[in-house]
Amino acid sequence: MDVRELSFERKFDLVINMWTSFGLFDEKTNASIVQKFRDCLVDGGKFFIELINRDWIIKNFQPRGWWPGDEDLVVIEEREFDLATSVNRCLWRFLENGKLTEMPLDLRVYSCHELIALLCSCGFCDVKAFGDLEGGPVTFDSRMMRLVAKRK
Repeated sequence: MDVRELSFERKFDLVINMWTSFGLFDEKTNASIVQKFRDCLVDGGKFFIELINRDWIIKNFQPRGWWPGDEDLVVIEEREFDLATSVNRCLWRFLENGKLTEMPLDLRVYSCHELIALLCSCGFCDVKAFGDLEGGPVTFDSRMMRLVAKRK
């Protein structure tokens, strides 16, 4: 299902969004998705989101990267980071068995304080942010951020 069309109402105790699968749309749409996540939760339900940390990207930015995939696949990613909008503009290239496929992807990445503000503005409270799975704080060295918020 396309997350923009999510239509459950107050059915779940927990909603989980992992692996930076958020920020793929414009600001208004991203906020509406957070509201849809809230609408899926029972009162007091929790929302867990895991995203790449904007501040880590800025500190460690590399304009390109590549890695091997399964068998005869190579993945190449070219990046441009727009500091004014916090959008990471990427071009993914998949080279498999001599065939090249390209896929552009724009990702709005968030700093910790921006994501906390977004969650609060969309009806969440008691937001807690972690930089690792052991409960450590979000720092410039935290590649990922994990936030837990409660539906008001």
